[in-house]
Amino acid sequence: MTIVIALSCSDGVVMASDSQAAETHAAVRYDVPKVFELTGHAVWGRSGDSQTIRDVHDALQQARGRIEASANLAQDLVDTIRPALEQRYRNVIQLEGNADAIPWTDSLACGYDPSGGGSWTVEVDRTCDTTHYEDRGFHAIGVAAGLATLGNALLAHFRPAEKPLMHGQLLAYRVMDTAVQTSGFGVGGPIQIWCVDAAGVRQVDSDELLVMRGLVGTWQEDERTLLDRIAGAPGLEPEPAPLPPPAGPPEAPGHR
Repeated sequence: MTIVIALSCSDGVVMASDSQAAETHAAVRYDVPKVFELTGHAVWGRSGDSQTIRDVHDALQQARGRIEASANLAQDLVDTIRPALEQRYRNVIQLEGNADAIPWTDSLACGYDPSGGGSWTVEVDRTCDTTHYEDRGFHAIGVAAGLATLGNALLAHFRPAEKPLMHGQLLAYRVMDTAVQTSGFGVGGPIQIWCVDAAGVRQVDSDELLVMRGLVGTWQEDERTLLDRIAGAPGLEPEPAPLPPPAGPPEAPGHR
């Protein structure tokens, strides 16, 4: 299982993922990178068959210059990814009743246009169908994507599209951390976060992730304290109602 998310902010875009890969037939799991640099101002994440992902990654690396200069990014992504998928699909022997034999891979790309175009997000699914998510500002792929989508919906009132990248990183970390803790199996390992802005592409390092973990913990504690104050938790005295404004001097008879 995998979760990869893309989240738009006012000055860039964040992509985050879990790190765990699993081989269910061998009952083993291990950590792998799931987000990669696509161009100088874009990244992509993947979900699906590991060898297909390698083939797609190699194809995207070879086509980097063309994708960097593309005027129709979604079509160029399809033109690059499709041959790799077709080759993998052709090599598979389809066994009756075994749909899992198809080595599918879904891809999610996002980036930031420093010339003023803002952030963009596009998915190329296992059939090479493309969908843009710029207007929505969020998308997730992977078997456990629904967990991340729910987490994002619960935090949507923070309006990440109106906030800078630092806010987006904390929101992405919290969404991913909640999804990892909630998922039954196959999602886990260290959280990976990449940022893209006018300066380019950058992966958040392990020290920064530790800081984010502490900041998210502080954020959650502040929310608990606020809810206790609003709802009147046991042991907390509710704030007294404000006093009415003082009355003015009595009006003299006969005057208005």
